[in-house]
Amino acid sequence: MLTQAHRDLARSYGTLFARIVIGLFFITAGVGKIGSGFGLGAGFAGTVGYIGSVGIPLPEVVAVVAILLEIGGGVGVLLGWYFAEAATALAFVCIFTAIVFHGNVEDPMQRGMFFKNLAIAGGLMYMIAYGAGSGWSYGRRD
Repeated sequence: MLTQAHRDLARSYGTLFARIVIGLFFITAGVGKIGSGFGLGAGFAGTVGYIGSVGIPLPEVVAVVAILLEIGGGVGVLLGWYFAEAATALAFVCIFTAIVFHGNVEDPMQRGMFFKNLAIAGGLMYMIAYGAGSGWSYGRRD
């Protein structure tokens, strides 16, 4: 049975842990879209090609916006800076990505990616609803 002390500990350090791993997840995803030399993703050309393959117009512009949202939003969540705005933007990115890029739920790999993105969006929405937590944060936290 969880005591109030356990819940308080989870609110302090669990929320900080969640912010760190979710923030780093998006930062590394954004960096991976910049260049494959980082060893984190397909690089800019691969990202643009994938975005274009689903028929989205101006894939270069969409790739730059995705990079900025992922890195900027990841930093915001990680540091707790403009937290609600950063988490909201990333939740929308996850939902958009799930529907547009992983909507073929007949394919087991795409189904897994679809639900992973929705799960991350759900976690972000939970964090938006209950705040950045009482763990370390920089600047404005609401």
